Amino acid sequence: MKNFYPQINFVQTETELTTRITSSSSVNKLLGKTCFLRTLISLLLCFYIGTSFGQSAGDYRSVNSGNWTDLSAWQRYDGTNWVTPTAAQGYPGQYAGTGAVTIQNGNNIVLNVVFASTQTFTSLTIVGLDSSNWSALTIDGTLGDSKNQLFLYLSQLTINNFGRIIWITNPAALIIPQAAVLTINGGELRGNASNGSQRLDLGDKNTIFATSATGNGPGTYTFDQINAVSTSLNALLSAPSPLCYGDNIVLTSAYSIQSNIGTTTPGGSTPGIAYSLLEGGTLLSSGTWPFANPLQTINAISVNALSGKAPGTYTYTLKIITYLGSAIFYNSKDITVIVRSSGTWLGVTNTDWFTASNWCGGVPTSSTDVYISTGVTYQPTIVYSSSFPDGAVCKSLTIHNGAKVTIAAGSSSTTPGGSLNVQNTITNNAGVDGLTIKSAANCPNGTLIFHNAPSAPVLATVEMYNKAYYDPAGPAGYKYKWQFFGIPLQGPVPPLPTCYGSYVRENDESQQTSSHTAVWTNASSLSSFRGYEITQTSPKTLYFQGQLTNSNYAYPITCSPSGAYPGNNILGNSYTAAINISTMGFGDNTEQAVYLYNTGSFADWQSNSGGTANGTNPGQYTVSTPGTAGTGGIPAEIPSMQGFMVKCTANSTFTFNYSWVKSNATVQRVKAFRTNEQPKIFTIIDVQGKRYGDRMWIFTDPLCSHTFNNGWDGRKFLGSSLTPQLYAVEPDGSYQIEAVDDINNTCLGFKPGEDASYTLTFTHTANTFDHYTQGIYLVDLVTDKVTNISQSGSQYTFTVSSSDPENRFKIITGKTSKMSASTVLPTTYSRSDINVFNNGRTIIINNNSSTSGQLSIYDMTGRLVEYIDFGAMEEKIVNTQLPFGVYIAKASTNTMKITKRLIIGK
Repeated sequence: MKNFYPQINFVQTETELTTRITSSSSVNKLLGKTCFLRTLISLLLCFYIGTSFGQSAGDYRSVNSGNWTDLSAWQRYDGTNWVTPTAAQGYPGQYAGTGAVTIQNGNNIVLNVVFASTQTFTSLTIVGLDSSNWSALTIDGTLGDSKNQLFLYLSQLTINNFGRIIWITNPAALIIPQAAVLTINGGELRGNASNGSQRLDLGDKNTIFATSATGNGPGTYTFDQINAVSTSLNALLSAPSPLCYGDNIVLTSAYSIQSNIGTTTPGGSTPGIAYSLLEGGTLLSSGTWPFANPLQTINAISVNALSGKAPGTYTYTLKIITYLGSAIFYNSKDITVIVRSSGTWLGVTNTDWFTASNWCGGVPTSSTDVYISTGVTYQPTIVYSSSFPDGAVCKSLTIHNGAKVTIAAGSSSTTPGGSLNVQNTITNNAGVDGLTIKSAANCPNGTLIFHNAPSAPVLATVEMYNKAYYDPAGPAGYKYKWQFFGIPLQGPVPPLPTCYGSYVRENDESQQTSSHTAVWTNASSLSSFRGYEITQTSPKTLYFQGQLTNSNYAYPITCSPSGAYPGNNILGNSYTAAINISTMGFGDNTEQAVYLYNTGSFADWQSNSGGTANGTNPGQYTVSTPGTAGTGGIPAEIPSMQGFMVKCTANSTFTFNYSWVKSNATVQRVKAFRTNEQPKIFTIIDVQGKRYGDRMWIFTDPLCSHTFNNGWDGRKFLGSSLTPQLYAVEPDGSYQIEAVDDINNTCLGFKPGEDASYTLTFTHTANTFDHYTQGIYLVDLVTDKVTNISQSGSQYTFTVSSSDPENRFKIITGKTSKMSASTVLPTTYSRSDINVFNNGRTIIINNNSSTSGQLSIYDMTGRLVEYIDFGAMEEKIVNTQLPFGVYIAKASTNTMKITKRLIIGK
């Protein structure tokens, strides 16, 4: 015997390379009020972007003037304090890990190092204190490469108030990456050459600033001349991205110029623009636009002809040449457009799987390959929708790393959980965090159906709400409320951490008496499709993480004659979908029935005011069979992770078949199972006390009999002694579900619970009376009372005592079913409120009139053999000792008489 409880506790985001150079309108006169923006994506003058400062480990700031490589000129932030960098840490940019660099406090730093392209850092900010404390970066071409060039490989260069870059030699060029952002906010660029050889370049040959005293030569300006131009240029190429397959790619290139250049423009000619637009190097369109004086705005290019692009990544390039007199400016902008496949989750509206705007191509169908990506606003959740009663479907499902799909539980006990049926396979690159199947108290679980091979496992997190609990203050024998369950994973699975703080037990069918349960320890493991029972101090949600299972599985079941309960095997549904009981197959020597154990106190199921009993009381089983599943409240399915019992008469194999959970699965029958294709005829019988109740079913089908019908009948297993037990009694056993060819002469057994009075309620299908036209009657064998129960909803209240026999009731009919001819009873000769019929030697009188009367029975010689008085509005049963034969019965009151032929057969 094992003990199982913890030993220490109880018991690709698309990156757009955008380089912006911006300046404020307050640039001083040496620089001018504008500066050219030259980027891959835009050319912008006179646009301000503010700069904020922060500090992170790896940032540098100047504390003295000196060369860039002078460690004493810098302090480095180590995450807590600013300290002088060590030789191992180096100067800014020397080694990987440099963050933001600031030249401040009137310091002048001479750039005396030629950086390699691998020596990068985040940003450089130059800012002084006031007009007497300018800070500067000095560019000395003699310290550069063979072309007198110095490089800063950074993302952002900012020149703030009282900050400047100074060129002190000729020639000298400072080059920053084409993708960098340059912000000039009250600072200045200072040079003194007249031939344009002092430059600030973006990448290769994209000159932003060049010094000139005369304005001669392309792209050469003094900073004062730039200031005088007062021109705003903006070249932008844009397109929505990502797009969906079949959408149009709309490229918009707006090149706007607002100009008051006039005759002061260098060269004096009319400005103009030439452009070309390319896709992957292939020219799409080109053209030119002149513009005139004075102020004018031109919006140049709009290309809308790129429709129906197949999924993929596309690069478009806009090339602009701007002519301002003799000055020529070149600019190009690349933009990447990603076209996504239909079935790609966009997540732009909400988390709802069934919202069309969340998808490329609308809500997926069974032919859709679905892709769930990161970088979206919302990740999908599948919740039951009455507009999609069959749940979510797709052909295949790919979950990218960092993405997540959630399948919700139902919102109430009567609302199904979310459901996802993947017709083919799932590829989950996000592991157990990428797929979650939810559970909630008293609500159906979420459902996942998929068809991966074992070689392509699917990882997930599966929740199970465990409503069982341990009540230390409860009476003896009622402290533990157990829940049967099966793990929803491919086993073996260790019990920790999922079952931490719980008791877990497994039934051992071969053992006797109280040792028929084996209790698990921390060293044990949980296996797929094996049934367990669990409890803990209070209800809680368990989280199973690992590989899901969707394979067929052959589970050995046993029948040990010496066991306490021979042949009773506890199994578990390890699929993440319910098993359709009507499609189940059973092996040899196995009864075709499943028994579902109900967990928890009665308050979990109904209030003390008393509701309709349905066999869901604590300590009771509810049985279901393939022939009756889903009918009249009989369970139609075994929920995911539900434990259940099957009974065999000899050692056998129970084979789980994953096709049982498939949508629209073909009903699988075994040889012993037959069914009538006509609508089922059945009666539900509920018995209710003050707190507890029970339920049974009687089906009428011509293919069944009063012996065991495998696939139809479900045996009765008695539960708690506090609860009433109601069942059909046949020579070969007791049944919670009884299927017969004729309900006539069906005996009902009853065991009382804690109460002395109970009420039976009879609910018939609408077609029941079509087959039992002369009525259905309940005979109380203790009180000899007959009650007409022909009407659906009929009730009978009775009391019990300890001496009452177990076989308390019998159901008889006034006429045999039209579906069977096993017994022939006569019809009534005259229609009245009096009916007389027999069930063997038992005579039943049903007097619905307001007067009393007498019944006289004569044999075929005319001899009076029985005389019976009956009262007004009475249903009376009389047991006689009449020999087999034919008799004439005459019933009369003061107002009417009827005559009826009775046959007492062997």
